[in-house]
Amino acid sequence: MELTTTINSSFSRTRGNELNKGYYPTFPSDVQTVLRILEPSFGWKSRRYNALKTISVLDPCAGEGEFLTTVTRWLKRRYAASNGSPHEILSYAVELDAGRFDRIHGTTQKLNSSFFDVELSGKFNLILLNPPYNKAAGNELVTWMEKTAPLLAYEGVMVLIIPEYELKGRLLDIIQGTFPFAYAFQSEEYARFKQVVVFLAKNQDNSGEYYRQYARFQSWPAANLGDGAVREKYTVPGKRQTLSLGGMSGSNRPLMTARDLSELYRECEDRLDKAAVMVLDRQYPSSYDTSIQPISTLRTAHAVQLAAMNSQIESVTINGDFFLAKFMVITKTETFKDPENNCETMVCKPTVEAFLMDRHGYVKPAREHGFDYYELNSRLSSVLLQKLSRLYQPLHEIGQDETFLVDELQEIGLLPPQREAVKAVIKAYRSGRRGIGIRANTGTGKTWMAKAVKYLTEAKRTVMVSEPQLIPQLAREYANEGFNVHVIDSWEALKELAATRPHGLYLIAYTRLRMHPKYRLCIKSRKTIVKKDGHSSVEYTEVCPSCRSALSEKIRKGDKPKCSYCGEPLFTYIPENDRPDMTYRRWISEIESNGTATEARTHNKQLPYIRLLKRIPFDLAIFDEAHNAANLMSNQGTAFIRLAATAKKVLALTATVTNGMAKSIYNILWGLNPMQMRSAGWEMKSATDFQTKYGAFKTVRKTDEKNRHRESERVTTYDTAGISPAALIFTIPNFVNVDSDDFDDLPPVEREVIKCQSHALVETCHRSIENIIDKADLPPEDLLAAAAVRNAAFLRVSDTFRHYNDELKLRDIPLGTLHRLSLPDGELLLEKRRKTDRYRPRGDRPGRASAGLYR
Repeated sequence: MELTTTINSSFSRTRGNELNKGYYPTFPSDVQTVLRILEPSFGWKSRRYNALKTISVLDPCAGEGEFLTTVTRWLKRRYAASNGSPHEILSYAVELDAGRFDRIHGTTQKLNSSFFDVELSGKFNLILLNPPYNKAAGNELVTWMEKTAPLLAYEGVMVLIIPEYELKGRLLDIIQGTFPFAYAFQSEEYARFKQVVVFLAKNQDNSGEYYRQYARFQSWPAANLGDGAVREKYTVPGKRQTLSLGGMSGSNRPLMTARDLSELYRECEDRLDKAAVMVLDRQYPSSYDTSIQPISTLRTAHAVQLAAMNSQIESVTINGDFFLAKFMVITKTETFKDPENNCETMVCKPTVEAFLMDRHGYVKPAREHGFDYYELNSRLSSVLLQKLSRLYQPLHEIGQDETFLVDELQEIGLLPPQREAVKAVIKAYRSGRRGIGIRANTGTGKTWMAKAVKYLTEAKRTVMVSEPQLIPQLAREYANEGFNVHVIDSWEALKELAATRPHGLYLIAYTRLRMHPKYRLCIKSRKTIVKKDGHSSVEYTEVCPSCRSALSEKIRKGDKPKCSYCGEPLFTYIPENDRPDMTYRRWISEIESNGTATEARTHNKQLPYIRLLKRIPFDLAIFDEAHNAANLMSNQGTAFIRLAATAKKVLALTATVTNGMAKSIYNILWGLNPMQMRSAGWEMKSATDFQTKYGAFKTVRKTDEKNRHRESERVTTYDTAGISPAALIFTIPNFVNVDSDDFDDLPPVEREVIKCQSHALVETCHRSIENIIDKADLPPEDLLAAAAVRNAAFLRVSDTFRHYNDELKLRDIPLGTLHRLSLPDGELLLEKRRKTDRYRPRGDRPGRASAGLYR
């Protein structure tokens, strides 16, 4: 009930789209600057003409009204005892937030509404505009200026208080094209907020040199907004500069009227559909952040999520009844209880929900009307896709530009969906974007698209990072295509390539990137009890960490040995940020003597492979299976960021952009588009905050009333799967999507299930495990746990032929030992059963494998 009430009260655009936008404060020092500059004039008393003159002041986003009240009182006090003509001061305030609106006092008229839902008649002499705006949206301030600029009277003045970096583009064009007089001062809080105070007027001109001959302009300097830079706080120190503010004759007062859209819905029952279309066409497009430019054409799923992100309203007819359908992002909470463990888990996920408003103004979730979300989505997805495709113009429209790179792509010979993806990537590079990702399903040819991008960008030196098992395959494929391939498989090879820097393709594995060229032994010791002459003694034997077999030969310093039994290496490479072992006493002594400890100094060193790779000027960096670099706190993720920063262009390829969590795309976005991440206010190590804003979480409460030594309830919070649609502002401009459904001529995939026959010794191992469990003579309450021990031992049977003896334990209690077995030379544990003509199904063609089991 609470959720429905909230949706009902926020169904209007005035609440759904502006409450979360940022507000920059108006500082008292900036108010004093405004009062020092303005010079109001009502004229002088005259025997023949003594008409009433008014000055009307408008603050369209008044906040608590302090700025408006201060200016109004100053005007009234200054001319209370003057000899000027009869006059009056009028003040008008508009504020959206109800709490701030209640604190506004002493105005001629005030409205609790969005300024964009207010109709105004008449002109205003003074407009004070310190607007709230969405920092991520580039057209918010433009929208404010487009509505407020026509409301200024001819002899009026507009005061605009905004951050300096917004004085660019369309906003600067409106200012220079509408106001002949424009000048900006730096705010007193400029160092902190980069805020400026801009004065605009229509009846004066400081755009050229001719204006200096008029004394009344008091030698105002030329407009300093031409290049968008305000370089000084006061142009002429110690000399007061004034700007005339004239009043209007007559007693015609401006008037404001609010348009509450929710009331409109209730009153127009018979024309509900028509009213909804009017609202959508005139109101909602301005609420979208259209500065986001996708790389390629939007898909249906993108349109629905964008509609939810912006609380989009659409009209829909269901069984002859008209409804307003609204997609919204809500946080859905689910609670699960486990009485046996005294545990309660609460999962909070951002989800897309659809709500329906009937002709009487009542709002309910769509499912309460009997309509599933996907059913409603199928009705409205095409409408949303058409509308949002006009708002979000992509760099490349799929299938609309057949002439772009037609000759080059014809030589490469890609499939149509692959060609469209490559076109989008190349257009993004040519538009100035540095990093692009391709999300393509498995089997859609990511490697071929990467080859095409390398060819079309004419990259002389390209580095490609992939998983280690794919490096040999990639080396063969690119070598067959005529590429000069350099595989970085050792520290010595990288040092030589960093010195010579030849042209071609450099291949390196993720595991190699994160490693150090130095290594150390990873041998473990096993304690054994030896009985000699009736006395027991403890001896330590060096063993392999993988198979636990005793080492037969002594290892010398500097060797890179391998186990003679299992063949696993007995050494490991050292990660650069691996902290050295340190005792507590040494740690305390170093802090007391040096003020810090040694381990704190070794955490932020560069990875050695990156240090040499940075010496090679790469034109293109390709990251295959880019999801391997999702964790910023790992060496692999750090290597991805540093290597991507050295290349002129970056291409990331993956079939799974995320693992279901929002933070999994954070590191990849920093590698592809660091400028967007910085402009959005993120820092490199803010992945947790990113997950909090765009992801989901779960809270686990566990009660332990039997423990008297700690609190009875423990609360732990974990990140969980779930991503808010608001994350589209980062994924749409940076990723090209290729799905399997885009292909009409992919070769068919045939799968064959083959039955393998196990070796006779495997059956012997299984019987031995059963005998060990049976002979343990366990009580009935432990039979279920013993079954788990047996199943785990079955899965480890293959290790019995490679590793040492397997100890079967239940809660650290030994049950028995499964001794190591050896296979005769040339024999395998599993042998594929060969198919014969006798078992071939009728009608099957020779040479073609059929799916099925053959016994």
